[in-house]
Amino acid sequence: MNFYDFLPKIELPFTNPVVTFAIVLIIILLSPIVLKRFKIPGIVGLIISGMIIGPNGLNLLAVDSSVILFGTIGLLYIMFLAGVELDLNEFRKNKFKSIFFGLLIFVIASSLGFFFAHFLLKMNLFASILIGAMSSTFTLVSYPIVSRLGLVSHRSIVLAVGGVILTDLLALIVLVLMKSFAAQTDNFFVVIKILISLSVLMLLTFVVYPKIAKWYFKNIEEVGTWQFIFVLALLFTAAFLAQLLGFEPIIGAFAAGLALNPIIPKHSSLMDRLSFFGNSIFIPFFLIQVGMIINIGVIVKGWQVIEFALMLTISSMLSKWIAAYIIQKSFSFSSTERNFLFGVSVSQAAALIAIVLVGYQIGILEERIFNSSILIVLITSLVSSFFTEYYGRKLVIEKEAQTDVTKEYRISQKILVTVANPQTISRLIEFGLMIKKTKSPNPLLALTIIQDEGQLFQKLSSCEKIISQTVKDISPQSKNQVMVTSRINLNISSGISGAIKENLISDIVLGMHDHDFGKNKVFGNVLQKLTEDTNQTIYVVKNLFPMNTVDNILVLLPENIEYEPGFRKVIDTLSKLSKNISAKLLFYAYQRTNIIVNKLIQARNDGINFQTKNISKLSELENLDLEIRNDDMLIACLSRPKAISYNVYHEKVIEDLLDNIDKNNVAVIYPEQNLAIVDEDISHYDILETSPIQENLVRISTIKNALKKLFSKNNKE
Repeated sequence: MNFYDFLPKIELPFTNPVVTFAIVLIIILLSPIVLKRFKIPGIVGLIISGMIIGPNGLNLLAVDSSVILFGTIGLLYIMFLAGVELDLNEFRKNKFKSIFFGLLIFVIASSLGFFFAHFLLKMNLFASILIGAMSSTFTLVSYPIVSRLGLVSHRSIVLAVGGVILTDLLALIVLVLMKSFAAQTDNFFVVIKILISLSVLMLLTFVVYPKIAKWYFKNIEEVGTWQFIFVLALLFTAAFLAQLLGFEPIIGAFAAGLALNPIIPKHSSLMDRLSFFGNSIFIPFFLIQVGMIINIGVIVKGWQVIEFALMLTISSMLSKWIAAYIIQKSFSFSSTERNFLFGVSVSQAAALIAIVLVGYQIGILEERIFNSSILIVLITSLVSSFFTEYYGRKLVIEKEAQTDVTKEYRISQKILVTVANPQTISRLIEFGLMIKKTKSPNPLLALTIIQDEGQLFQKLSSCEKIISQTVKDISPQSKNQVMVTSRINLNISSGISGAIKENLISDIVLGMHDHDFGKNKVFGNVLQKLTEDTNQTIYVVKNLFPMNTVDNILVLLPENIEYEPGFRKVIDTLSKLSKNISAKLLFYAYQRTNIIVNKLIQARNDGINFQTKNISKLSELENLDLEIRNDDMLIACLSRPKAISYNVYHEKVIEDLLDNIDKNNVAVIYPEQNLAIVDEDISHYDILETSPIQENLVRISTIKNALKKLFSKNNKE
């Protein structure tokens, strides 16, 4: 007998439901962390994870009853949320234009999709019709970008919301028709039966359901999760009724979502619970199940799946562009609005995957179509992200160009200074007092995060002594302008975020660390978490010398920063700082930005000493560290990765400068953003978040610039 005899025998695939559930939960847990690191969109990553662990991959799990159960729940849940989260108010306001746009997409996409599938891919009639219908569907994958740019109420988005409702509904009806036609011969009676059954389903969901829901919410007191269970009961009852009437259950789930849409508040604990359970368990389970069914061997071995995916993607994208073009000519849209509308409506995800899976399971669609769906989702999400981001920014710039940049900026200022290192406390407090408005009644809030409750009184006492002496050294009149507070939290960034929300903070001052920028930058550090989780202005400061020893402040501004919501505030703060320490401001920026800077500072009319220096390309800043003098301070503006002025190449230039400057005061400013940049979005689920795609697009541009620079150097040599 040897050691291995004592080990449990492992047979693949695992059939124990406990092991199955544990593996899936581990994947759901680790996927966002790993995928974010490799810049892979969540929806694609979860499907790939399913492909890896499924029967056609490592064969860790089989598509057994437990996987099918949770996958089916996820499928119904995804369609239910698609109906619940749509903005029906915007649809009602512009229902005729929205219906027109939805019908345009459905007719054009169905026609083109049918042509590609039937005549080019040689598919049968029913499959070709279904492929045409599913080509018309789209998911608002890029809605988080729209929300962040403040374009939610733009007329293009209103049309897109209406288009989603109509195309999804029509595609689901076509799915029902094709299933019935494929199974029976007398098409006339099939149509009559479907119309009667559909009328019954619509009557039950759109008339009876709202009455039941309103009665329940009015008369039954909310206890724990009762309302959540009630809504789930309605969802699965509607799915069962649809199946009883001869439809696919997803028809009933989508109808239930639309019927309950006006009754479930968008910002409520009930909506939070619905989204939480869907995003955490059910929908990821569904996507993993989809991946487990996909045959990875077919994709790897031949070009057929790729060919199918490319042809169907071209068909879908072409139809969406034609529809956007017709809308442009019909309603006098600009070319920017047309391309923005195309970007919003081109992405395919939730509805496509749901219809493809059902079509494959009932035998209408072939395996090659099912396997190509992941590539269609990836390509259309990539195109949607690029078009929405690029043309959305152009729309914002066009809108902001028409506003008065000198309009006075008013906001209640509350500054939070995070203190941790006793050696830097005095410099951070000094900087905070220097940027504080004279008329602001709010004291500076000095925050210390304590990870060990036993150190509470010791740390508080130490901070108070240092701060008291610092304030006394700066100005005796400032002794009541600083208040010390603390929070106990094992996670520093969470502790700071909590203090920001509780105290309605407008400005955050942090100490700069080696792992914040440049070659020593650490993934997931405190600064990164704060830029992701907050919208306030952030100042990251490393002051080696007292501020009053600074003669010149060199300010580096990225392109398009003048369109950031917090740009005016940044200029006001820099002007205040310059005046307090009698230092000259030197702005390095593109000409268009410097024109705005001139207007803003001159409008202050308070004698600020400043100068602007125009740059034409970012490479002009690369050797600035050689020009900076001992008594100069460098302040660089960086943007959050989702902001309109974000440029990864600008960020790289700044980080290289910070690596090379070690004998001067330096600071980095992240301008204030709209609340939408960090608020919850209404995308169908969190895993459709598109920032990985955006970041990769920027990185491609950066690599291109670097190669261009490398070749130009070689040519000179």
